[in-house]
Amino acid sequence: MNINTEKKAPQGISTQYKGMEKIMNTYLRAEEQLEKIKKKEEDEITKVREKYRQETAKLFLIHSTCSEQLQLFSLQHKNILKNEQKKIVLGSGCIEFHPCPPRLSKSPNLSWDMILSRMREENISFIQTEHKVNEEKILRESSSPSVQDMMKNLGLQIHQDEYIEIKPLEKENLSSNQKISTKTHHEHLQG
Repeated sequence: MNINTEKKAPQGISTQYKGMEKIMNTYLRAEEQLEKIKKKEEDEITKVREKYRQETAKLFLIHSTCSEQLQLFSLQHKNILKNEQKKIVLGSGCIEFHPCPPRLSKSPNLSWDMILSRMREENISFIQTEHKVNEEKILRESSSPSVQDMMKNLGLQIHQDEYIEIKPLEKENLSSNQKISTKTHHEHLQG
């Protein structure tokens, strides 16, 4: 008796897989090439980072040193920035003064709850809610002598922060501003 020991794929399966081996091989080759490209990209990025690491550190140091010097300069010329022109043009950049909106501040030894309590006792109408002073109303009416007295008695002050911005000039304004800036800068150094 002759027994056939060869394994055969069940009927129907071989026709389903026809052509799929080729697609699988193409897929795996593409995936392998993609991984190689990703690895190459990562290696290139690492090389670029390493190449510019020292230059970046040097530029950051220069930037922060110049920023400190410009901040110091602006503090020394704060009266010009604050009162006269709000801007000093230097070369291709400028320093601008910007006041922040005024805000109400309290004496450090008082809490807002203590101030609210005193306002309730004295029947002062600057309470916004049960737990909040109406700061906007106080700020709006702060030029009134009676409000100023009330603020003084409650330990409230108006506080206004400010900041100085260092920025480049717009390209189209660069040449005309440079002419103005030379005169303005020398006047300020003399005065």
